[in-house]
Amino acid sequence: MQAIDLPVLSLPLLAEPLVTSVLLLTALLTARMFLIRAVRNKSEVLSRDQRRWISRIKNGILFLLLIGLILIWAPQLRTLALSLAAVAMALVIATKEMILCLSGAFMRVSTRPFVVGDWIVIDSMCGEVIDVNAFSIKLQKIDMAGKSYQITGPTIEIPNSRLLTSAVENLTLAKSWIYHDVRVTIPAVDARPIEHMTLFQEIITRHFEPLQEAADNQLSWMKRKSGIDLPGVVPGFSIATTDLGHMVLTGHLFLPTREAGRLGDKIILDFLSQVQRMKEADQPSDES
Repeated sequence: MQAIDLPVLSLPLLAEPLVTSVLLLTALLTARMFLIRAVRNKSEVLSRDQRRWISRIKNGILFLLLIGLILIWAPQLRTLALSLAAVAMALVIATKEMILCLSGAFMRVSTRPFVVGDWIVIDSMCGEVIDVNAFSIKLQKIDMAGKSYQITGPTIEIPNSRLLTSAVENLTLAKSWIYHDVRVTIPAVDARPIEHMTLFQEIITRHFEPLQEAADNQLSWMKRKSGIDLPGVVPGFSIATTDLGHMVLTGHLFLPTREAGRLGDKIILDFLSQVQRMKEADQPSDES
């Protein structure tokens, strides 16, 4: 049986593409550095447009590098055609996560579920998108659980592979205004459902009245932007009890996102102060 001679790459054949690859990499990295520096323009805090352009530059340079390397090494890759199947299988096993990240990046680019500057939630992790690339998404954390809706210090790096298995919730419409619940619990022994609900409604209406016109305008813009019918801006109210019988009053308000937590605290403080005055006013009659 005659043996099959597999083609072997000699060092002289490898020298030229290696040198060319190094030169291409150096040129692209240099171009990337100067382009990013030009976009930053000595800014200490990057605007949303600057972050988007920096992300586009990084992704564009990476794309050009991949295309260039493929073109440079194409002749040498053809000489290894007989062993490509085994090499490909080994590469798939060794670079499984990288392939998943690139697949997630392709899905992100093709479907555009978010862009730089959007607020998103992935696997209960909430933040503003500050950078995207071929392998990951970088988020600046936002305090949604505490309902302060403020950007915090930590950043989160999420691999693009998560986009293939996790739902992405886009909260961009909530960056300016948000539906916010104000909740107050009153002990069962002090509960006066009708009086307390009436007082709760009056206090919330008084605090919300100066925002009524701005809320109407913002809701109209959000409806045009999303193309769906959203709930109105008129505050809603509900009453419930806990397992221990305590009364829970809830107000549903449409508020400026950055001010929602502070306005909610003011409403609760005002309400509890009024309840305390009512309780103190009743004490003399109770003692008599």
